[in-house]
Amino acid sequence: MLSVSEALTQLLAAAVPIGESQKLPVRDALNHVLSDPLVARTDTPAFDNSAMDGYALRIADITAIGELPVAGRCAAGQPPVKLEPGAAKRIFTGAPIPEGADAVCKQENCEAFQHEKESWIRILEVPEIGANIRHRGEDFCQGVELIKAGTRLLPQHLGLCYASGNAEVKAKRPLRVAIFSTGNELIEPDQELQPGQIYNSNQVMLEALSGRLGCEVVISAKLPDDPLVIRESLMQAASQCDLILSSGGVSVGDEDHMKAVVQKLGKLDFWGIAVKPGKPLAFGSIGDCGYLGLPGNPVSSFVTFCLFAAPYIRKRQGESKPLPKPLKATALNCAEGGAREEYLRGILKGGGVEIFAQQGSHLLGGLNTADCLVCRPAGASIVAGDEIEIYLLGSLQLL
Repeated sequence: MLSVSEALTQLLAAAVPIGESQKLPVRDALNHVLSDPLVARTDTPAFDNSAMDGYALRIADITAIGELPVAGRCAAGQPPVKLEPGAAKRIFTGAPIPEGADAVCKQENCEAFQHEKESWIRILEVPEIGANIRHRGEDFCQGVELIKAGTRLLPQHLGLCYASGNAEVKAKRPLRVAIFSTGNELIEPDQELQPGQIYNSNQVMLEALSGRLGCEVVISAKLPDDPLVIRESLMQAASQCDLILSSGGVSVGDEDHMKAVVQKLGKLDFWGIAVKPGKPLAFGSIGDCGYLGLPGNPVSSFVTFCLFAAPYIRKRQGESKPLPKPLKATALNCAEGGAREEYLRGILKGGGVEIFAQQGSHLLGGLNTADCLVCRPAGASIVAGDEIEIYLLGSLQLL
């Protein structure tokens, strides 16, 4: 069997990025991967403006008594004005700095008063030159590359697009995916369970996981344990999609037909990984369409999607860094070693990670309680106090 790192090396070597790109309005680009870098169309800020509510002034105009007349006001959205010598202007956050001003004295450091029916300020604390001024181009300048090609766009990226004057981006088209769950025992939750039946939780879970990575789910279906039906469904999917994901049917049981059908229609590059959960993972292709066969147990299906399918999908979509980086943490309890590399459910608690005692691959309830996966290397045990590697769930670190 392949190790986890060997399997990932093969997967990523076979994951050729899709070539097609499309222009998208920024509002529709969340979770898409940039095919061209994003370049600033304007300086930001586009003009010198006030970082505070206060008074714009020239430091050289402040006299020994520290008092200045107030000659007008500057508000956000108004064009810049000129500051008369020997005066100050009332200014509000975001307003253009008046021509001739070289500082803003925040209002907490000023005392307003009336003198001969005119507004004046008494400066209680003299600012330095440049104080409380946001300078043009301070954030970034026109023409600067802000987001590299191969970046998956997150909400903060969309804000940066707009801030830099970009209303649309060029991004890779979504990966087209078919999702199949196999097994005569599977039924939908709107049906009454009969003896021997289980609800088809993997289907909706894999749809959601694929959607979170920006895939377009073209086909989603439950398949019976029938080689002919499986064959027809795989042929149709391979003609329409970039990737087929299946759950179940890749182990060694008499009713596990998926692996054999894939081998007849295309090829399997590997089957079986020294990992727990998820040992019977299969990877191959049918024509130009990639194939990943995930185990049927729901926790195994989820974990192997995170560890193997997600990096493969990320690279196919053109992401420059498809592999997640683990975080370091401290184990709060023990986990016995085993021959295979294992990904254990755990929860962040009290400055460390508590590893769950129950790690069965059918325990979907426990998976939903967990907020991280703990990597236990092959042949190693974990004891309380050990530094361990974890991957966060419920974030984009794994997904």
